Amino acid sequence: MRDMTDMTAEDKANLRKKFRALRDGIPSETRHKKSLEIQKKFLSLDEYRDCASVLVYWAFRSETETFLIAETALRDGKTAALPFMRGGGEMLFIKITSLGGLVKNSFGIYEPVPRENNIFTPDENTTAVVPGLAFSEDGRRLGYGGGYYDRYFCRRKIRASIGLCFSEQLCDSIPTDENDIIVDRVIFA
Repeated sequence: MRDMTDMTAEDKANLRKKFRALRDGIPSETRHKKSLEIQKKFLSLDEYRDCASVLVYWAFRSETETFLIAETALRDGKTAALPFMRGGGEMLFIKITSLGGLVKNSFGIYEPVPRENNIFTPDENTTAVVPGLAFSEDGRRLGYGGGYYDRYFCRRKIRASIGLCFSEQLCDSIPTDENDIIVDRVIFA
């Protein structure tokens, strides 16, 4: 793969299409089995066991499922929060107390309803689960192009960020620039 210095926006868009098609091509039963394996691996990590709160995305389309992570975090008495996309390209995390009451946003992604008392601010005791279209084993991430996670995490200090993906989404290298976050660990199956 080329260096980011000669990678155009069109090249990144083509990579996104390629990895979305690869992920979409995994049979749904296989995706489900792999998702369970990935989630169990996550739940066995010190980064999960030793944290007080978990930021988790709600799986959309063919993404790695996260239901077990959210359900276990709530059962373990941890604070669990899901993303909420606010206008102007801003993302917030909203505390949840159950897995019900989510509504579809304009992207078709289920999210919690924000209220004054449920906006969550992560800290050094928070572990984040981060989605992506592709990851390298060293934590570089190809996101969806909106920059939501990059903007959110560049301003916050957390315990750990963990990327979840299927083995088909792993690459030797991912083109990144100074605005792209690098996750601390990638879990795949």
